[in-house]
Amino acid sequence: MTVHADRFHALQHSRAPEAVGVLRAELANLRDVLSWTVDDGRWADAGRLGATVAFGLIDYPDLGLIGQLSRLAEVPGDVEPAVRGRCLLAAGAAHWLQGDVATAERILTAAGGLVPADDPQRWVARYFLVVTHMFAGAPEAVHADARALVADPATPRGSAAGALCCSVLTHVFTGQQAAAASLLAAHADLVARIEDRDGIVAYTRGELAAAADPERALAEFTRAYDLSDGQGHRYMREVALIGHTAVLIRLGRGREAAESSRRSLSSLRSSGMWPQVWTMLRLAAELLVTLGEARVAAVLLAAGERDPLAPAVLPPDQRRHDELWRVIEARLGPDGVTAARAEAAGIDRPGAVDQAIKALASAG
Repeated sequence: MTVHADRFHALQHSRAPEAVGVLRAELANLRDVLSWTVDDGRWADAGRLGATVAFGLIDYPDLGLIGQLSRLAEVPGDVEPAVRGRCLLAAGAAHWLQGDVATAERILTAAGGLVPADDPQRWVARYFLVVTHMFAGAPEAVHADARALVADPATPRGSAAGALCCSVLTHVFTGQQAAAASLLAAHADLVARIEDRDGIVAYTRGELAAAADPERALAEFTRAYDLSDGQGHRYMREVALIGHTAVLIRLGRGREAAESSRRSLSSLRSSGMWPQVWTMLRLAAELLVTLGEARVAAVLLAAGERDPLAPAVLPPDQRRHDELWRVIEARLGPDGVTAARAEAAGIDRPGAVDQAIKALASAG
């Protein structure tokens, strides 16, 4: 298993197309080995293996393997610090992959203080902090960690380019379009290393273009989806579909947007990507209001407000979010909104998805 993990490690760092295939072929064995090493208290082996495969699960989130990685948080306090650090790195990554941003941040921060500076996996903890801080709405932390990863020669260049794109996206999501474009242009050579192997570059360009040139954004999101799908990068494929759907909604292409929303929600639910589910449900609520389904939209928005796995609404989106609520309140009245909030308190995540898909199918 160590041989397989090392091979996957090398392929993943180079963003080689066959990396996901290696991971998928070994999923059952990886789950079994991690379960056995944790049960047997072999923390050094569990930590080495867990830290090695954690990054690959961004591309292909497997719920069973993610569940095994989360068990590495059980590492005892008297275990050697470096070993504890690797175990916590893997466990923190697992919590991020499960959408638990607060726990991920806490565990990954602890891991960063324990993993030695010369450990070949240290950069992985920082990368997961980048994406954790994105969902937590902490832009300065995203930029600082991304700069550190780009500057660190130990970070594989493909992963450094991915972190750079996260920083660019954070500028976009916080309304700093000029800063985003400047940062992407300044690191054109770095980004070019993965442009044909990782959909994150096209996705980043799509988000950058979305406000000013939605048709170009649709083309970039389609490219990101197709490239990710061809490489087996399930996570980025789903994110690209969310971006594509958002542009369709805001272009007023309701029928296409409804179909794309249903497709996205069904796929995200099966992947267990709950923060992305809530992002998509907020978009679906926006679409449903235009389709005359304000009550369902209110239920979805209220359910998201109650769930700790729902990502923060970033400042540029807050005005649109508040305006959506104002439209809903005008249509439903105070009693209707109160009833919708009461209904939201009684549905779980899969139930919210089911309600959205049903409403989109009826209205679209």
